[in-house]
Amino acid sequence: MKETNPLWPKLTKPIRDSKINSIIESLDVYNIATWDREFTFVERLLPKQKLISSFMNWISEYVTGLDQFPEKYVCNGNTDSINHVFMERKFQRVFTLENEYSYYDNLCHTLGIQKLNFTESTIDKITENDLVCISFPSAYDGSIIGRYELIKQIQERGIPLYIDMAYCGLTTPFSLNLTATKNTYFAFTFSKTLSIGFNRIGLLFSGKVVPG
Repeated sequence: MKETNPLWPKLTKPIRDSKINSIIESLDVYNIATWDREFTFVERLLPKQKLISSFMNWISEYVTGLDQFPEKYVCNGNTDSINHVFMERKFQRVFTLENEYSYYDNLCHTLGIQKLNFTESTIDKITENDLVCISFPSAYDGSIIGRYELIKQIQERGIPLYIDMAYCGLTTPFSLNLTATKNTYFAFTFSKTLSIGFNRIGLLFSGKVVPG
């Protein structure tokens, strides 16, 4: 995202959501597992469950249907979730709209995967052996125009779909009813909307197990 982007001023201020902020500050591992001062599995699991539950309450203002996704992961931001999805299987090609996250290009180049742009008029060229990555709202200008319709088309055709909602909460209000399919991935990072970029916290929801 460039400094000329209308979302840029919002990203330069500490705007961490008050609900999420109170949860983060309340996560004391000594109170969670008083019998063990080491960083145990129990200490990992309970904060994860609390984080996911509270996140789903927060994002329900924008997105419904996440409760139908059987797999939920905590990742090192959306970049880490992208790594897991890309390395899960060998997609023949990766399709994005213009002005999406440049990391897609870098990762495809590294993995030797063909990276292509698509539009509404060329969506028919995408097959079930490909992967579509789309930001909602747009990572470039915060727009959602036409993107909900594209998501519905891609899901109806059974095409693997990675939805990046990194900028949810920074744009005008919207409502997305998301269908949980085995080929759909939903990702959110706390670094943008909640201004905790250095903490590297993100969530990945998937219709099936993501290895690694």
